[in-house]
Amino acid sequence: ESELFGHVRGAFTGATINKKGLFEAADTGTLFLDEIGEIPHSTQVRLLRVLQECEIKKVGSTEVTKVDVRVIAATNKNLLTEMSERRFREDLYYRLNVISIQLPPLRERPEDIPLLAHHFLARFGEKTGKKFTSIDAEAMGTLTSYNWPGNIRQLENAIERAVVLGRVPSITRADLPPGLEGAKPDVDATVARLAHLPYLEAKKLALYAFERRYLSMVLSRYSDNVSLAAKAAGVDRSNFRRLLKQFEVERYLAGKADDDKSVP
Repeated sequence: ESELFGHVRGAFTGATINKKGLFEAADTGTLFLDEIGEIPHSTQVRLLRVLQECEIKKVGSTEVTKVDVRVIAATNKNLLTEMSERRFREDLYYRLNVISIQLPPLRERPEDIPLLAHHFLARFGEKTGKKFTSIDAEAMGTLTSYNWPGNIRQLENAIERAVVLGRVPSITRADLPPGLEGAKPDVDATVARLAHLPYLEAKKLALYAFERRYLSMVLSRYSDNVSLAAKAAGVDRSNFRRLLKQFEVERYLAGKADDDKSVP
């Protein structure tokens, strides 16, 4: 609570000075609260007051301070379940749930993996002073084929390891953590998402999702080189381009793929 709302001198052992909390520091700005489903019940009560009254009380103080803060909260828990089991306050849930964005797990958006991998490659390359220029086709194929139970954090850690252990200029399969090829796609979860639909409609959606993911993964494996990806897929280049457009493969529609890209 001291971290969120601040405290005054003498509020507790070690509180030798007055300190602003995150809400006061973010006044007229935005505060991101990660893992909102983990906060204790007592803190939920105080957080609700801030959201409703736009005011805080520092720990150990009776003085009220007005704040104007936009709050963005995130969680990987099902808050409806948490509410039903009385671990998360219903009034706080509805106060927070003004605009809700559901972010699918990384395994459901493999087209994002190359973008994220290169982002982390640049970040950790700068941090370590190692100037990597690429991730080779075999390594990228491994990354896009894995189901990432730990989502983006796991991918971030995998790239950090590769940068630390790898040799410039390119990340190879050997630089990635062991076991990435061992995980199997969560087929049951995919089927469960379609089980409420009639058979033919569910089959149509499943086939569409498979073809779109397959095309994206083949394109990623060959570093967005359309000619090489088409050859690997056993499809001529013009038909491969047609399929990329038909199945709305984002990498292709965004103009990232062409025939001039080289594969390390």
